[in-house]
Amino acid sequence: MNDTPDWIRRKQIEIFLAKPEQERWALGFGMIDEVQQIVRNSIRQAHPAWSEIDISIAVFKRYYQNDFAPMRLELIANQMRTFLLVQELKLAA
Repeated sequence: MNDTPDWIRRKQIEIFLAKPEQERWALGFGMIDEVQQIVRNSIRQAHPAWSEIDISIAVFKRYYQNDFAPMRLELIANQMRTFLLVQELKLAA
């Protein structure tokens, strides 16, 4: 959906660029975090029994499903699962 008139979009960019660089970075990272949380919550809602590792892998797959061939995506997901499980075990020890 893109119903914002061009003049308003230009004004938004003007306001954003008038902010100090550090504030622009903070706003950008905040938006990325918020979008990721929305994605995580939608996956969690669809699969309430999944672990945090399963959800993290599903987030990765959703973000990169168009960037990798399906077999490559699964290979990376399996490597992620192994890495995250090892990290979880280290924290538990």
